[in-house]
Amino acid sequence: MKRSKLFLVIGIAFMVLSVSMVLYPTISNAINSLYSITVIKDYTKYSDTISATDRLSLLSVAEKYNKTLRDTVSTFSYSTDSLVDSYDNALNFEDGLIGYIEIKKINVKLPIYHGSDPDVLKKGVAHIPNSALPTGGIGNNTVLSAHTGYPTQVFFDNLTELTVGDTINIYVLDNTLTYKITAKNIVEPDDTSLLNADDTKDLLSLITCYPYGVNSHRLIVTAERVIVSSTQDEAIESTKSESKNSFEIIISAIIVFPTAAIIVTIARKRRKKYAR
Repeated sequence: MKRSKLFLVIGIAFMVLSVSMVLYPTISNAINSLYSITVIKDYTKYSDTISATDRLSLLSVAEKYNKTLRDTVSTFSYSTDSLVDSYDNALNFEDGLIGYIEIKKINVKLPIYHGSDPDVLKKGVAHIPNSALPTGGIGNNTVLSAHTGYPTQVFFDNLTELTVGDTINIYVLDNTLTYKITAKNIVEPDDTSLLNADDTKDLLSLITCYPYGVNSHRLIVTAERVIVSSTQDEAIESTKSESKNSFEIIISAIIVFPTAAIIVTIARKRRKKYAR
């Protein structure tokens, strides 16, 4: 009797371990994605408490930074140090948080942080110093970077699925900036020619390593700002709600199915025991 109980415990432990190993990437991604959603939710709540006057003041500081940057820096570089002293103080909403990005087509919704240090890239999207802060405006090019193939969360892994014409939304305070993709390019790691600002355009550039698992090159997605109608804004809000519901379903499935399997196994073992 004791031996059968021992085998049962060992069997259950082995099954739990096996399921955990198989589901680890999915569970880890779900947990970290939930953290990102929480950060975004808190940011939105905080933004709602800021007065219209304070919002204008905060955006004014960022726009002043962008103007100084345009006047100071003619060529983009990946330098981690900003050439404009006010960088760290502009649009910094605790822990370097700037706002968040949403790409509906590939189910991306991630916070954006100042700087490109490894610690930043572990938790979201990095805003590259010496590129425009995301306030919108002709002559700006906001450059954002995130991992592909990071072991515990999906960041920019699916940028390869985007095509010309797809849209990207950037949220800063109560502003929604919508960009339409105009180009995708694969370049050498030190090729920054596509990341320079254009005096006639309001640009957004997304960067990630390419190809998956090799990382010998960089994928650059270039997008130009467009003005969306109120109907399109409503569609964006609807999609955000749908994404949240889908996320909750995934979390529930990850938790419920393994738990149900363990309960069923234990119940079967007990029925067999008492049927003898």
